[in-house]
Amino acid sequence: LQPTGAWTDYPLGVVAKLREADFAVGGFDAKFSTDLPVGAGLSSSAALEVSTAVFLSRVFDFSLTPMALALLCKRAENEFAGVN
Repeated sequence: LQPTGAWTDYPLGVVAKLREADFAVGGFDAKFSTDLPVGAGLSSSAALEVSTAVFLSRVFDFSLTPMALALLCKRAENEFAGVN
């Protein structure tokens, strides 16, 4: 997987980092929606990455500790999406 410069780099980055960590993540179709209010104090990219990781862990039947999940999502954002 390669970054595209679009918002889809956030979930794609999660997939890329999971695969780098040897989690068997295959193909999937997903639709993203939210009811998170503007100004809720939560980064939208972080919310998208964490929800993607949790979704994939359930679909592909693996588990990560909350800390490992957070660190993987941080790497996806920093290294794949290129955002600090």
